[in-house]
Amino acid sequence: MSKPEHIHEILIRIASDLNDPFGHTLRQCPFIQAELIRRKLICLDDLTAEQ
Repeated sequence: MSKPEHIHEILIRIASDLNDPFGHTLRQCPFIQAELIRRKLICLDDLTAEQ
């Protein structure tokens, strides 16, 4: 059996997928954006003015 994974790890993995429509929705959340930036999966230039 594989090792259990924390839900926040799963959400970050989904949010980092640019082709996933749910990932697009997750990337609208400020705390998800902050974690993606911290992990260098996106940069501030990737965010729109509204985000």
